[in-house]
Parts: sequence; structure tokens; C-alpha cells
Amino acid sequence: SIGAPAPLAAGEKAPSVLNGGLGDINPIFFMGVLIFTATVESVALNKPSPGRLPGDLGFDPLSLYRGKTEDVKRDYQLKELNNGR
Repeated sequence: SIGAPAPLAAGEKAPSVLNGGLGDINPIFFMGVLIFTATVESVALNKPSPGRLPGDLGFDPLSLYRGKTEDVKRDYQLKELNNGR
């Protein structure tokens, strides 16, 4: 180990609200995550571009969406909505 405290809660469990492990995590970490997320969202909201759908940030690292027909793209969008993403 590198001398850092173990990130696991008692009993080798991942920290969560249910096992009390979140009390050991520095609140500054949560503030950093919140600020980062708010920044990403505000940048996306302040850059409206015509033809772009809400929530479409262009993240497609495997190129699964590129080059598909409009029918296939619409089918993918409906599958995303049906799965709650």
C-alpha cells in the first residue's frame, strides 16, 4: 500500500449511506464532484447548437451511433429512454 487509508468501510464493504462508510470520506471530495458536474452541465446549457437534441453531448467512444440511418438512430434513442438513461 502507499500509506493511504483504506477506502472501504468496516467489513470490507464499499462506503454507502447504509453502512455508515460515507462519514469517512472528506466532504471536500463531494463538493468537488458537485462543482465539476455543475460546470459541465452549465457549459452544455450555454452552448445551444441547432439540430442537437437535449442530453446529446456527443459521447460515442465506440462509434456505435456514427454512420447509422435516421431510423436506426431513432430506435437507439427510444431504447435509451425505455431503459431510463
